[in-house]
Amino acid sequence: MPLVYEVAKDVAEGAFTNLSAALKNHFDSRNGQRTGAKVGFPRFKSRKDRRQSFHLNNDKFRVSGHSLYVPKLGWVNMAETLRFEGKIMGAVVSMAAGRWVVSIAVEMNQPESFQFPRASAGLDLGLKSLVVLSDGTQYENQVLLRTELVHLKQLSRRLSRRQKGSTRWWRAKDQLAQFHGRIADRRADHLHKLTTQLAGTYAVLGMEDLHVSGMLRNHHLALSLADASFGEIRRQLQYKSDWFGGRLVRIDRFYPSSQLCSVCGVKYPGLRLEDRKWTCQNCGTQHDRDVNAARNIHAEALRLLNQTPVVATSGS
Repeated sequence: MPLVYEVAKDVAEGAFTNLSAALKNHFDSRNGQRTGAKVGFPRFKSRKDRRQSFHLNNDKFRVSGHSLYVPKLGWVNMAETLRFEGKIMGAVVSMAAGRWVVSIAVEMNQPESFQFPRASAGLDLGLKSLVVLSDGTQYENQVLLRTELVHLKQLSRRLSRRQKGSTRWWRAKDQLAQFHGRIADRRADHLHKLTTQLAGTYAVLGMEDLHVSGMLRNHHLALSLADASFGEIRRQLQYKSDWFGGRLVRIDRFYPSSQLCSVCGVKYPGLRLEDRKWTCQNCGTQHDRDVNAARNIHAEALRLLNQTPVVATSGS
């Protein structure tokens, strides 16, 4: 095809590599060789599709300060310099919310002996407070999308009133994409800072292995759950704990962390979701629901590891 000669060789090679991976995932999913949700047959990606991306091998581009060299295009300006030092493995250039962004893969050496400030903690995920730790520390849920619903409805209504394919329709579509892009960027920034702090502070973290896809079927809570991104928090904590040399212990989703008294262990199955504070009738301890759940998760994680709390290397 003539358009193949308009781009670098890596672009066509990367497209065939992605097609091969998509076909393999599809047939492995059908044959039961791939776990998780079923993967559909790959769909055609038009050249005119606004969601465009291409791959570059590490020997086809260069990075120098705020500049990036792209074959067939030349030197282009980057908003920030490359923050990581190591061997550059490749890059993916893509369009996101009307902006061209580049994702550069860098091979780095894993820290040899990272000293954790604290030994272990349990964390409870929620909608009122996004993360509650067993020591009482709480991280707020920023509800980034829900606070912008009025603006979202305005942009969506504006797009629906435009004639599809017209110039004004494309402009409204770009405005809606930019809105979602800003929300996604703010959420990603918040979650990465939160998970990096947690994974770099505690040698052992315990959390419930929540069935997020099942929870999203609740139409009353689906928007809030998707906005909180429980699954993304779990994913980031897993690979960041592995990177620092820590452990992320996943507690069974049916473990009654909220219904157990963290002091005496008595279970109260009648505890309702709206009961944010409750008093144990056995020992008289007053509990905050989320903090009590985090303490029970902490104790269960240590039990599963068959260990006792250890003295932290520094801090408390």
